[in-house]
Amino acid sequence: MLRQQETPEAPSEERGPVRFPPPLVYLAGLCLGAVLERIWPTPDLPTPVALVVAAIAVFLFVALDFRSAALFAKKRTGIAPWQPSTVLVTEGPYRFTRNPMYLGMVLLYLGISLAFGLLWAAAALVPVIVVIDRAVIQREEPYLASKHGAAYEAYRKRVRRWI
Repeated sequence: MLRQQETPEAPSEERGPVRFPPPLVYLAGLCLGAVLERIWPTPDLPTPVALVVAAIAVFLFVALDFRSAALFAKKRTGIAPWQPSTVLVTEGPYRFTRNPMYLGMVLLYLGISLAFGLLWAAAALVPVIVVIDRAVIQREEPYLASKHGAAYEAYRKRVRRWI
């Protein structure tokens, strides 16, 4: 059951700084790429190679995002960026990247683009990453620093933002 403060519309001093679901940014990029593909088709990809790379990317997405989500559930802290952060998660994939779920979504996006031959969508991945970095991650970091203080600053110095 969702608590009132867990929805993006609920007013709360404790909620995170991002008010929209970041996966929508990835979805918008994929949709834009699919539309551009219909208007200006790109050459077909070498299907076997594209499918193998796509499968690997989707597998890595599942590994990163499901493990990360399980850690958030185990620590009982909000997974959505508008939910309060009650615990700093630094184990599992968070030992290597501060944003494994966003990195996982990049891999899923790339996998979908390759599997369906959406080269325009693959090209749109760069601006999608910039939007996630600027509109989401750079808003989350000061919030996490204010919530977790020196522990977050030490973590930020030890672990890279992306990879």
